[in-house]
Amino acid sequence: IYTRTGLVALQSATAGDVSTIALRDFHTLKFPPSTNRLAKAYATVSSEFVAARHPFFTSADLYVIEDPIYGVIGRGKTIIPTTSIKLAELSAIFKVWLEIHNKPYLTVSPTSIKRFITGRGDAEKSAVASEINRRYSIQFERDPGNDLSDATGLALWGILTKGS
Repeated sequence: IYTRTGLVALQSATAGDVSTIALRDFHTLKFPPSTNRLAKAYATVSSEFVAARHPFFTSADLYVIEDPIYGVIGRGKTIIPTTSIKLAELSAIFKVWLEIHNKPYLTVSPTSIKRFITGRGDAEKSAVASEINRRYSIQFERDPGNDLSDATGLALWGILTKGS
């Protein structure tokens, strides 16, 4: 089962001037375990990137993907290995789509993004969202899992450190 992730397109006229062009709180379908789960998830990702639906997502100079974290911690502070595997699969699905369409991408760790945005690699997701709002005036009305904030952090890292 894949649940959700965020897609964000940003543009930058100058290094300090970043504006939001497109947002997508991307809900992948909750597929039951089957031999077609990955193919169905790939089809969902492909349909989200179709130029007619989201032209900003298909014309980016650079795509930045969060490296899957190892050992996702659950509410009871225990590691949930199946969640890590599913996140790695979803990341691979995005990478396959990008490679098939000859799109440049980089991967970056969640710790690096947190450190880049807040100065602390162990910052909570809510702290990242608050700092993005404070520094760039980008906020989201509905971002319960901070998926859009995570995606915005990745996009900011790409623009401000790689110039794309």
